[in-house]
Amino acid sequence: QKEVGGGIITIEQIDKIREFSDAKSIIISGLKQDTFEYFVNTYGRQFQAITFWKNKAVSDLSALSSLEDVEYISYFFNQKASKLWDMSNNKKLVGLSISDFSKLHSLDGIEKACNLESFYVHNRVEARMEIESLKPIVNTGIKYFYWGGRRVLDNDFGCLANSKIEELDISPMQFTMLELAQLLALF
Repeated sequence: QKEVGGGIITIEQIDKIREFSDAKSIIISGLKQDTFEYFVNTYGRQFQAITFWKNKAVSDLSALSSLEDVEYISYFFNQKASKLWDMSNNKKLVGLSISDFSKLHSLDGIEKACNLESFYVHNRVEARMEIESLKPIVNTGIKYFYWGGRRVLDNDFGCLANSKIEELDISPMQFTMLELAQLLALF
């Protein structure tokens, strides 16, 4: 889509994917709930990497649970989804990036992504991402975690020391020097 806001994509436009049956990655924008489900159910299994760019009207991400072979999902800008999907069937998912999700406040369910190694949660445009807690990450196999959201409401970054994270990428600007020293001492 050429529109900076993501535009609106039709089923007919989505069906042009048939012409690219060998493609393993895609960037798609302008999906609403019905076209999101159509895309995922009809073409989603074809791709190893999917970037959802400005599909802000999608409220239910559960269709993504059917993508057993997807390895990377990047989802930028969503104003309706308030929870993640059941990732237990996303067996090959190793990388996930969610940014600018204004209504997503819980990471519950991330522990079902059994092979997830890299997880990015951040703002790109609007500083609205507020997550209740990072504790759901503790019981995952995530090795790299990037936090660039507005804030973690329980302010407990220390819980990540009990996780398998090997590389924690956060802005030191979110902490006082004392808080940053205490956090670094945990790792």
